[in-house]
Amino acid sequence: MFLTKKSKCPKQVNLQNNVAKVIAAFLLSRQVRLTSFMNKRVNRLGKGSKCFSLFTFCFLFGGFSFYSLISTFSKSGTPGNRLELLHLQVPKYYEQGIPGIKEPQFHLKGLLRLHQFKSFMDSLKRSPGGKALYESIIQERPGILDSIKQLDETSYLQLK
Repeated sequence: MFLTKKSKCPKQVNLQNNVAKVIAAFLLSRQVRLTSFMNKRVNRLGKGSKCFSLFTFCFLFGGFSFYSLISTFSKSGTPGNRLELLHLQVPKYYEQGIPGIKEPQFHLKGLLRLHQFKSFMDSLKRSPGGKALYESIIQERPGILDSIKQLDETSYLQLK
């Protein structure tokens, strides 16, 4: 009934997993070496040097971040790097609808089909044999029940 995707063969999946494990192990070993090197360097420094380094690092990168933020909103920045806030204009007849464009009309035949499909899905969901078909429909069309609910509410409001 529904098209199914072919799954990868187990050998290919195992090969990909093994390659990923090798790459992860290599990166982890490099990270451990870098952290041990940095710890050795920092442990040689005194308390005053550590505080001065931390203050300098925070001051430099905090200042750079603040400068980037300010220059994004400033008028003197280059047009490609500047962020401009534009005001949205609301159409004059927004609440009344747009002239020349009709609201969607719901016909009784379409509403009947909508309710029949809704009851069909409910019966599939409740029956033990139809549960697999229900799940496959939901998996293939994930937003179908939301769409049906939205159409139902819109048609109800229009017919009200």
